[in-house]
Amino acid sequence: MTRPAGRSLWTRLMGVFLGVIVVGVAVMVVSVRLSTTAQLRRRVLSDDVAQANALASLLASFYSQQGNWNDVESFLPPRRARRRQRRRRRPGPAGWWGRG
Repeated sequence: MTRPAGRSLWTRLMGVFLGVIVVGVAVMVVSVRLSTTAQLRRRVLSDDVAQANALASLLASFYSQQGNWNDVESFLPPRRARRRQRRRRRPGPAGWWGRG
């Protein structure tokens, strides 16, 4: 016995439809991943620039008050506090869930 032609056509159409869905999902996943990576890089860069600008104004005010760079370390926050502050600002799962 041979198969009816309609069933074979239906199987082919469903296969093509499934293929289109798989390709669409793959394209969407890749585009979302690339977009997210670019946004994250932009945010990290802007945060770094903002931190550098804040530090520059802080150092400028110190130099205008003192007239030299002697004892500038005492004017800046301790390294450990700066490191903790940087860690707190990093985006990530802890920040997304409110822990950080």
